[in-house]
Amino acid sequence: MTIFAWVTGGATGPATIANVIIGLAIFNYDDYVPQRWHTTLIMWALILVAFIFNLWFRKLLNAFELIGGLCHFLFFVVAIVTLSVLAKRSTPQFVFQDFTQGLSGWALDC
Repeated sequence: MTIFAWVTGGATGPATIANVIIGLAIFNYDDYVPQRWHTTLIMWALILVAFIFNLWFRKLLNAFELIGGLCHFLFFVVAIVTLSVLAKRSTPQFVFQDFTQGLSGWALDC
């Protein structure tokens, strides 16, 4: 069972990215007719790119990982600052003392 988890875990990334690429092609090109083998071919191309990068460009891998980590941290801070500056404000009385029910649009089926 552990081997199955490794195989499916390794296939999840390329499969998701291939489906996104196919979805973008469908969205942007009206005459595009998707075939199942298109997704498979895109998945193999993504795996091949990762294989070649890890095999021949190992010295660049550390730099790309560092840049990726810095971008994750930077964009997280930018997102938090943007959301906190542009967010609609509520009064503390509304947040902590008022009980609201039924404003979200979700029905309670209890």
